[in-house]
Amino acid sequence: MQSEPIKRNRYSEPPLNEGDFSARNFDEDFNEFHLPLNRMQLANFQDWGIAQGLEVSSSIGDTTLTIAPGVASDIQGQLIALSTEEKGDIGSNPPSEEHQEVDVPVVLDLSRFAQTGETTYFLTIQFSQILRFDEGPLGRYEDAPWIRLQPVDDFVADGNSLVLARVTINSNGELTALQSQGRRLVSKTVQALSLRRPQLVDDRVQQVSAGKLASINNGLEISVPSTEDRILLSQEDGDNLAQLAVNADNSNFRGNINTTQNLQVEGAIAAKELNTRGRITAGQFQGVGIVPVGTIVAHYLDLDGADSLEIIRKAGFALCDGTTASQQGIENPVITSILPNLLDGRFLRGSAPGSTGVLQNEGTATNGLQVNTDVNEKPHSHHTPVADFANQYNSDSSRGWNPPVHVHWDRERSPRSGVYTTDSQSTNLSVRVSLSSSDNETRPTNMSVVWLIRVK
Repeated sequence: MQSEPIKRNRYSEPPLNEGDFSARNFDEDFNEFHLPLNRMQLANFQDWGIAQGLEVSSSIGDTTLTIAPGVASDIQGQLIALSTEEKGDIGSNPPSEEHQEVDVPVVLDLSRFAQTGETTYFLTIQFSQILRFDEGPLGRYEDAPWIRLQPVDDFVADGNSLVLARVTINSNGELTALQSQGRRLVSKTVQALSLRRPQLVDDRVQQVSAGKLASINNGLEISVPSTEDRILLSQEDGDNLAQLAVNADNSNFRGNINTTQNLQVEGAIAAKELNTRGRITAGQFQGVGIVPVGTIVAHYLDLDGADSLEIIRKAGFALCDGTTASQQGIENPVITSILPNLLDGRFLRGSAPGSTGVLQNEGTATNGLQVNTDVNEKPHSHHTPVADFANQYNSDSSRGWNPPVHVHWDRERSPRSGVYTTDSQSTNLSVRVSLSSSDNETRPTNMSVVWLIRVK
């Protein structure tokens, strides 16, 4: 905070008295009123830094730096103005009258600062004036900001020398690095920032409240005055931002979230409804319909337009392939153990809590299935040639079928044949059924998918 006494002369007492004054009184007013008033306004109503311009340009391998005109203010509230109508000063010590005036834009010769090996400097600008003795009644002060290179190791960040850029120079005086590190811009310190916009209200063009950015207890608030107002985050031309990142332990939303692009949240999302035409990636979801960690889902990976494994893994899902989530390239998974291998055609079955994750190989149960064939033999007759009669009977006997047999001759048949008759008898036959197929498994009609498990 910059605080100075303020004094000014009184030159008259209207309507009757008028005092005597001289140039000394004007000088007193300038140094004791106008200058301190301006310094306190710059030092206390904004934080010091670069306001406009003062860009630094060069290319790697060049031996010069160019500093463009611009404006800044230092910690004391002194205005630093580098103007094309005035000069810059690259002297060794202007406060001690060791000046070297140059035109603006300032071109700084880097070979003056070459040392053995590479050296890194801060390019700085500082308030400085030159007294022109040949101008004005007793001379005239002209602002000529002091521009110089200060070694990084020796630099004191006291708010009087403002960093424009960080540069590295080799032993030949050639630029090897140009960085923005250390450059500071002016800023405002306020409790609330009220925004207004022009608007037609009842046939009158006037200013109305557009919103407010304000500090609150333990936080920051962005608000708009009406339910019809909106807050839009975009590029200035209306195009999409490269990324909107929200780092929070918990993110709470009231209302719907509609997104046409990806939404990535490193924290928890608590919402009653999420509508998205893009992708949501979050460290934790809270709400109805959210997939909990450990859930296994099917995915049609080879379908045109379906998410790839790379995208799926970024969303916190891993392939159930018998590896770990880390081995699949997933960072910071909640599930760190080996994942089940479901690539061999396994299906999922229900189980009670405490017994999930049990793997079973294939198996076939009889389920009480039996095949019995009962042959009820009724009395009947068989005709066979005499010569074959014994063979027929023996053939029947060889099948394990020995019913009582009664034989008589049929003389009217030619050639002669024997006739045997069996009694009624039930006989059990053993039946073996075999199936022939080129398939290597038994399965219902199906479609192949990959199994995914949420691991984070």
